[in-house]
Amino acid sequence: MKIGTIKWDNDFSVGNTIVDQQHLRLLTIINDFLENLNQHLDSEAVSNTLTEITEYAIMHFQEEEQLMKRSNYPELNKHKKVHQKYMEKNVQLCFAAMTSVEELHVVVKKHLFDWWYNHILHTDIKYKSYVSML
Repeated sequence: MKIGTIKWDNDFSVGNTIVDQQHLRLLTIINDFLENLNQHLDSEAVSNTLTEITEYAIMHFQEEEQLMKRSNYPELNKHKKVHQKYMEKNVQLCFAAMTSVEELHVVVKKHLFDWWYNHILHTDIKYKSYVSML
């Protein structure tokens, strides 16, 4: 079965050009992974994707958190904890990929989909009114 990619939608916008561009880059990495699921995907490819998205997310999360701090976003600490949990999950999945856990691509796909839709649409969107003017 062919797995579709995620299309950018204005609902994903947090109203800040820089953050939206970074989210779009993260979406590109996710979509590249999803497109590769339709071909042969080995544990090294899964690990490489997780490494790439983790490295980019580190930079993105730091900038996003600084933006929330500058805008006096009241849920900054809670948001930082969500970022930390995401990073911990990526590390766990990366380790699992290196040990060739079968069907890992299914777990990673679910993780990336869940993170994209839940984090962007339900967590990041909360700070939209705080950062859209910065």
